[in-house]
Amino acid sequence: MELVHSAAQDIVEESTPKTGPAKEVVALAIQATQEVFRYADKTHPGVAVLFKLGVRRRARAMSFGSDPGVARERLFLKQLAPGTRRPEEPMGCGPYRIQAPVVDLPSTPNIYDRLAEAVQVGRKSPQGLKDIIADHEGLESNLLLAANLGLYGEVGRIDNLERAAALIGGDMLYSLAACLVVMEDFRDVPEDLTEARAFFQHGLAAGVLARTIASTTEFGDYLRFFLAGFLHDLGRLIVFKNRPGGAARALAKAREKQVFLSSVEPEEIGYDHATAGGAFLRRWNFQRPIRIAVLNHHVPEIAASVRESAVIHLADAMSRAMGYGFSGEFFVPPIREAAWESLDLSPKDLKEIGLRAMEILDPLLGTEEVEMSASVPEVKTSADPEPKPSQSEPVPQEGASAEVEDAEVPFEFF
Repeated sequence: MELVHSAAQDIVEESTPKTGPAKEVVALAIQATQEVFRYADKTHPGVAVLFKLGVRRRARAMSFGSDPGVARERLFLKQLAPGTRRPEEPMGCGPYRIQAPVVDLPSTPNIYDRLAEAVQVGRKSPQGLKDIIADHEGLESNLLLAANLGLYGEVGRIDNLERAAALIGGDMLYSLAACLVVMEDFRDVPEDLTEARAFFQHGLAAGVLARTIASTTEFGDYLRFFLAGFLHDLGRLIVFKNRPGGAARALAKAREKQVFLSSVEPEEIGYDHATAGGAFLRRWNFQRPIRIAVLNHHVPEIAASVRESAVIHLADAMSRAMGYGFSGEFFVPPIREAAWESLDLSPKDLKEIGLRAMEILDPLLGTEEVEMSASVPEVKTSADPEPKPSQSEPVPQEGASAEVEDAEVPFEFF
């Protein structure tokens, strides 16, 4: 309970009467965050930090009133029948592969094949890339946006492909273009399985968080970590598109039993989303470090380089903890001990990573008008953006307190 009080008090103290979230919004944010953290390890040194970040970010998102990730969370909560609640015991999460499953992979779009061919034969000029993507509406601006996010704070603004190629190299630029093509190609999955904006938001946040973690832990090649974070749940899109029936059964079972979606995927599909994503990236010759990080993002301890996979593992957990988007997994996945120890981060480091990521992401994701195809924006760095006033007062869900008096909330967490 102390942590709940502390999280609410932080928001109250940091808010002003004009810009701060309404008290009932804070109450709803705390309620949602508690549910998302239901299976979190309460003894973990980083959990308290992530919980506070989650409350803060959800309260801000709810103030805007149109955040796709928060909307999917609330839909999930409404679908949970009170009578089906299970005891709050840690649940298994992540694949333990006894043998490699046979993954049915989709074909790639023609533009991807052209990008791959250009890399193989050494034609990786900016003009060549422009020629390939010329008919793909919005791809160039999306490519520049992703490059700016991947190198945020390291260089000045990247506003053309020539500058991008000079800074990150032809191979990485073409890989980035291929990533965006792949993600775009899988966006037409059934809406009852996922919502495109919420899914994209989760991947984008994981990419920015992975890049920020890599910077904090003094890894090089930050853009590679951004790409791996951005693509970490690609396998779920593949499953949604290729196995919609199995995916629907897995989602229903996870919701009914209130367990991690990752833990029921093998039962209904034959393999988990991490395996599907890793297999796809290998089939289409993505860089080995990226595909290994995607393959092992739930079990980084089995990777040859635990520390590199741990970056994506932690970024995924932080993205879910902070309410950025929704890829089907409702609960915060457990942070594996080997991953946490390999990164050697302190709770203070974790807080700074979270706040830095919010500083980058929220100006991009804070309004419904911001789309992936928008031109590369000028991202504020001096301060967090002020939330817009809510257009209408949110209606508290059943069981939520209408007010938070003296930071008191009627929800139990610790």
